[in-house]
Amino acid sequence: MPQHPVEIILMRQLASYLATPIFLVDPAGNMLLIHDAQYTAAEYPPRVGWGHSTIDHTLRFAAEAGARRVVTFHHDPAHSDATLDRLVEEAHRSGDLPFELIPRKEGAGFEL
Repeated sequence: MPQHPVEIILMRQLASYLATPIFLVDPAGNMLLIHDAQYTAAEYPPRVGWGHSTIDHTLRFAAEAGARRVVTFHHDPAHSDATLDRLVEEAHRSGDLPFELIPRKEGAGFEL
């Protein structure tokens, strides 16, 4: 992109479980991954192929991609903020995340 402060790489359907992740790489090479995390693992099986991911898929992909920060978005509209908070807490309890996990909520801002 002309005059854009960071390199943007868009990728589509990298694997059957992935939606469209967005990578932003700053000049120092730090990768920010912005990725769909619509469903829980339990909700996902009847929705395979709908073009959305689970938070588990997103976290695994982020670790494999070497992301430094991960922003999850496009959460299921039926999920409350409390549900999103629980999913993030579970992700942190599951082990040491090799990145900063930033769940986005409606109306929340984000600084690049």
